[in-house]
Amino acid sequence: PPGGGQISLYYILQRLKEKFNIKVFIPYDCEFFYWLKNEKIDTEIVPIQNLFFKINEFKPDIIHCNSATTKYTFISVCSAKILKIPFIWHNRTLDTALWKEKLIAKLATKIIVISDAVKEKFKSFEDKIVKIYNAVDTKVFKPTDVSFLKKELKISENKKIVGSISRLDWWKGYDLFLEVAKKISEISNDILFIIAGDGPEKKKLIDFVKKHNLSSKVMFLGFQKNIVEIINLCDIILNLSTKPEPFGRTIIETMSCGKVVIATDLGGPKEIIDNGIDGFLVEPKVENVCKIILQVLSDRELYQKISFSARKKVEQKFSLDKQIYQINMLYQEVINENIGGL
Repeated sequence: PPGGGQISLYYILQRLKEKFNIKVFIPYDCEFFYWLKNEKIDTEIVPIQNLFFKINEFKPDIIHCNSATTKYTFISVCSAKILKIPFIWHNRTLDTALWKEKLIAKLATKIIVISDAVKEKFKSFEDKIVKIYNAVDTKVFKPTDVSFLKKELKISENKKIVGSISRLDWWKGYDLFLEVAKKISEISNDILFIIAGDGPEKKKLIDFVKKHNLSSKVMFLGFQKNIVEIINLCDIILNLSTKPEPFGRTIIETMSCGKVVIATDLGGPKEIIDNGIDGFLVEPKVENVCKIILQVLSDRELYQKISFSARKKVEQKFSLDKQIYQINMLYQEVINENIGGL
């Protein structure tokens, strides 16, 4: 399934197609290709050896590249340089490829970074950096009644739900998530833990649940497309990554739905959450996470305060309208500079 970076691009393209003639080149067949096709966004699978010729044929005013430090990115930026087309590199990762990354950055016209955590690796290209946060459509990600879903999943009405939504990779902190579930289950029978996602760690996580007799306390939902409903099903969403996140898309989606987020104090989440005001930042330790879960679920006034502040934060800082405005302004700037430089 498409990852966070592709989902962010998907929302951008939905809006930009209203104003621009867009052509998307993708190196191989994948689910994301069909997402864009369904939105009637002109998308073509172009192998790397044909990329220069396709760009030259389309003759765009701007190349907006949404990939990391790949050969596809390198061919794109070289094509832009040869054809004298402004090149915007939308960099969404903390991973660094040293000289390759520096070369692409040097050739790029502008570099969009999604957080200060990502910006840090481009210190020597300060004049090219534009920080534009990932965003959510607050008209879609909003508080929604999903009592029907509780019935479908046979979850009793009085259960509080703590969830996590992401790919099941080792660094996403699911070992910690299950240790938290185990600890809280020893204290309370009123809290259910759900995991929405798929990935290489799934079997290991299921084995842990069976070994510790947690099958009635932890529910695996698999990959879910109805993310808005899953978030609204939960009272709290945990984002317990054990290595820094470049941003944390699920965090702003959760906040936009007026739900409480508890995230590890690493990378992008530190920039999104004001601790104790619109969410919580924690050290990745079982005791710390358990303490906040129990505190938030037992204090209705605190929960409502965090919920209100979280939604307000997203509307002001991480809305799709704001992001699209910033991208529009950047496009206009590089087009004007390119015309002036010809």
